[in-house]
Amino acid sequence: GPVPATAKIHDLYSGGSSNPFTPGDGEVWFLSGGSVKSTSSSAGRAFILIDDGTINDFEIADESWTAGQQNPWDPFIGGAGLYLDANTTLKASVTFSSGSTAAIYSYLIRVR
Repeated sequence: GPVPATAKIHDLYSGGSSNPFTPGDGEVWFLSGGSVKSTSSSAGRAFILIDDGTINDFEIADESWTAGQQNPWDPFIGGAGLYLDANTTLKASVTFSSGSTAAIYSYLIRVR
């Protein structure tokens, strides 16, 4: 089960900077969801991906937004969560209509 006091919201992307999440050696994290938020007056689109470094990235969410919106990742793999270990990286690929910025968050809890 979950390790007490380990839940966190990880900022996968902020403004124009990507911040991928890779668990440390021996760690296992449960990804239960996330959200995207416009931080400017423009629209954008984000692909949320898992990368294991061996084949093409595995897409788990595709989110679009308009100015001022915050949306949950929907659907998120049929509502089920995903486990991440040191062999996987959670990341976001983001495109904007023009001059936009965004914040993309993931909700994680360590289970090992």
